[in-house]
Amino acid sequence: MGLIAHAFAGPIISSRVAAQDLLTRHPYDEDVQAVAFAIGRAEVLLDGLTRLQATERPPWPERVGLDAALRSALRRVRAHGMAPDVHADPLDTVLVDEAHLIAMLAELLGNVANHATPEARVRIDCARAGDAVQLTLTDTGPGFPPGIDRSRPVAFSPVGRTAGAAGCGLALVFALAAANDGRVELDDGDAGGARVTLTLPAGDR
Repeated sequence: MGLIAHAFAGPIISSRVAAQDLLTRHPYDEDVQAVAFAIGRAEVLLDGLTRLQATERPPWPERVGLDAALRSALRRVRAHGMAPDVHADPLDTVLVDEAHLIAMLAELLGNVANHATPEARVRIDCARAGDAVQLTLTDTGPGFPPGIDRSRPVAFSPVGRTAGAAGCGLALVFALAAANDGRVELDDGDAGGARVTLTLPAGDR
């Protein structure tokens, strides 16, 4: 997957530059607009492939504080112009690959920012379950779209996908959780919205 993404990156970037030049010179030409749209869509898919590439690397487990990982994930999400309103109590530690954990949290928070209203909030709770830690993210957004596979989301699925999104965020979270001996559960929130429970090995097991 990484080789495929790398091979397509150069041609797509070059095509985007050429399409932007054409749009500048012919802004009302429908054919030019169609080409620019298609290239933009290819860029979105390339971004999805690049993110999914993280699942190809074996995890390097270490003791990671969820508080620090959450802060890193929020910085990543905000760097893309999104600012979800997040409230969390002090969190536990887990035994996972740190980069994988930050990627999972960033994908989940990015989903809320993409699909929910600007007023939507995310509540993060943490609890022990034997030798594992359960991290539960509950939001006040619209909830999961009808038709989504809650047991194993499919990468690049058009279900619930917003403009400019590849539709691979949840698939990436499921894959990274499994790679780190964890699991993900998708449910409806008690007061509407979505609830995602991420279960990972505890940092002191």
